[in-house]
Formats: sequence, structure tokens, C-alpha cells
Amino acid sequence: MTSSVMVNAQQREGCSAKEHYLNRNTRSHEKAALSTADYDVHFYKLDLHLENNTTFIEGMGRIGAKALVPMTSIQFELHPNHTIDSLFVSGVKRSFSRSSSVVTVTASEAQGSNFNLDVYYHGTSPSGGGAAIGDGFSTGTSPTWGNSATWSLSEPYAAYEWFPVKQVLQDKADSSEVWVTTDAA
Repeated sequence: MTSSVMVNAQQREGCSAKEHYLNRNTRSHEKAALSTADYDVHFYKLDLHLENNTTFIEGMGRIGAKALVPMTSIQFELHPNHTIDSLFVSGVKRSFSRSSSVVTVTASEAQGSNFNLDVYYHGTSPSGGGAAIGDGFSTGTSPTWGNSATWSLSEPYAAYEWFPVKQVLQDKADSSEVWVTTDAA
């Protein structure tokens, strides 16, 4: 009897940690998961300007996907700290609306068609230690060597903190391409 009580307590503790993370970021995975069921992600491309001593990000994130049904809009997630400068669906500039981290793009995609969603954006990723070793995108200086470093930890709920993403654990891309431009210093 004691061991089952301990297992149940551990399960509750794990759930509350997830709930704490989701509540801390004031996001709705359920809403995003339901609204992104119309497409299947197969590719991500990031072409970003980054530095090793800041969490400021500037650049383009691409979501390559296939429409599973006829689509009049596409939804994805991007943390509200990031400003969207422009957005294109298969090379055509599109209008969009935003509710916190959920972005809705006007589109006209036929069932079975492949499309690219290119999001040009900039902003500073959130901080607050929501992931195991920081945030989705973190920076720090080694106390031993004095070197600055910037890193990402996006699993399983923090990818949207630094790039546009369909953050549904059941739909994973099969490939990605990452380009980083940084100053020479």
C-alpha cells in the first residue's frame, strides 16, 4: 500500500511541475493543439542572428508542412516577447492575428498541398528558469573560465520561447536546417 501511495504522489508532483510551467508562461497548449491539427509539420529552418551574451533573437523561422484538410488559416506558437515583422505563406505576404503565444495566419491551402510558413521576427526570449537548466533560450558566463555562452533547451514545452513552432508533441518534424550569424568578436 505504501508504494502505490508514493507512486501516486510522484505522479501528482510531475503533473504539478508541468502545470506550473504552463501556468508560468500563461499559454494554452490545449488551444494550440486543437487549432494545429489541420497540418503536418515536416521541416523547420532557422536563419537567425544571435550573440553569445544575450537572448535577443532576430531572423526568420520557417515551418514546412502539409495541409491535411482544406485550410483557411494556419496557427502556430511564438512567445509574445517576439515581435513578428512580417509573415509569408509559400512566398506570399499574409496578414495575421495574435492572442498571447498563438498566432493565426490567413491562408488558402488545398488538402494535400505542401506549404512553407516564413516568420520574420525579433525579440528577447523570456527568462525565469522554466526549463531544467534555464529557459528555452538562455545565456550565461562560466564562473571558472569567464566565457559567455548561449544555449537552447526546447524540450518539451519551450521551443516557442525562441522560434515559431507547432508545439504538439505528437507531430515532430523529420528534418531541420539551422543557420546562425554572429559578430566576429
